[in-house]
Amino acid sequence: MFSARQPCVLITGMSGTGKSTVLAELRLRGFLVHDMDEQNRSYVDDQGHQRWNVAELVKAIEENRNVPFFISECSEDQASIRPLLTHVVLLSLPIESLIKRIASRTSHDFEKSPAELAAILVEVERTEPLLRKNATLEIDTTMTVGAVASRILRLCGLIHGWPNNRIRAIHGTKLCSFFSLENIEFMNLLPSAVF
Repeated sequence: MFSARQPCVLITGMSGTGKSTVLAELRLRGFLVHDMDEQNRSYVDDQGHQRWNVAELVKAIEENRNVPFFISECSEDQASIRPLLTHVVLLSLPIESLIKRIASRTSHDFEKSPAELAAILVEVERTEPLLRKNATLEIDTTMTVGAVASRILRLCGLIHGWPNNRIRAIHGTKLCSFFSLENIEFMNLLPSAVF
């Protein structure tokens, strides 16, 4: 079985939580991304459920195991690739924010009718607890997309210059504080910090 040398991360969540937007941000930052919504990567089965082309996805993971690899979407098939992943990040939103975000989408018109919104709410109630149970990290996407991407990269130890596992303090309990301003990460170190 595949053993990851670099992070392989699934970014999952319900419709409208920002998966595609976060994936686009990671792509802009130069990371390899794999959107399961793209053509030929998924299909709709006889019951109307989105299913992944798992064989194609496993092949892509294996071919890209030497670089950080970010996969995005939500499907029943994500359980089948869990052993290949280093992290599963759940993107979530409060229900009121989710409804507003879906209603304001300009990329497509589906999921906007009252019946479609009601179906989404039922799906959130049914599915999100299952996703939460298997997630490494849950991120509320009411923050900026840059801040969300930075949290994912910190989880993976990929914020350049400050790998999470190499920071230590010899004075007190507080080493540093992080401030996020859009896509820029600032680190304010105390004088007694060592690396």
